[in-house]
Amino acid sequence: MSGLACFAREGIEAGKAGLKEEADTVGRAVSLLGDIEFAREAADIGGHGLRFAILGGAAVIGLIGSRFLAEEHDEIGILLDEPGGKAVGFKINTFSKFDEISQDIYGIWEGPRFHAPQLGMPDASIGEIITAARATFGEHQTVNRAFFSAAALSEGEEALGRWRCCLEAGDSMAHYGIGYTLYELGRFHEAYRHLRYYTEIAPASSWTWYWYGRAAESIGENDEAIAAFQRACEIEAAGGEETDAAELLTLLEAKLEGAR
Repeated sequence: MSGLACFAREGIEAGKAGLKEEADTVGRAVSLLGDIEFAREAADIGGHGLRFAILGGAAVIGLIGSRFLAEEHDEIGILLDEPGGKAVGFKINTFSKFDEISQDIYGIWEGPRFHAPQLGMPDASIGEIITAARATFGEHQTVNRAFFSAAALSEGEEALGRWRCCLEAGDSMAHYGIGYTLYELGRFHEAYRHLRYYTEIAPASSWTWYWYGRAAESIGENDEAIAAFQRACEIEAAGGEETDAAELLTLLEAKLEGAR
């Protein structure tokens, strides 16, 4: 697996020439390159809602809860800043098997263009970025993905150290891993800081709000916890991943009512 940041060129509208579009409520551009065969086998790591299907840095589209706006092609998708908006990134479902040369997908060569600083490409098409990424990384993971993979399969202080390395390597998704790991270690104030911040990065995920609510409740920020659990429930009702937010919300409200 690999993650590679690629920023959209300003003013470019999403091309629809055989490409699938996916909404990104964040608007921070990242191209997502990586294999998700492993995700299908272990999509939910430790019950945290942490998914490998979405790879990359800042614009992780909530990890879950995003939706496709068009269904032209199943292997590659364009990420938008909002439904029908500008292209801010792209993702490939199975990068190692994707053949940008033989597949007849006009949009990867003539569609949106991106800035890929790691590849030294200030204005490149999806196809050009894919080709350059293969030549640059080969079969190797990028540093952030290596730490990400190791952290997701670790526990306790070991996981925390790896998540911190992942964050230092530029992967903002690590805020989520750091947050729930700190929570499980009983370091609630530290967890709260990371999980609250992550709601700004990935606001479309029910799991994001669920963990933020748990951390907020643990440090006595009950109003924030209630709002977070309610938001998680709203996302679930709209088709997002199921969490225990509704149950925790009921318990918290009952506790507060009993204290009056």
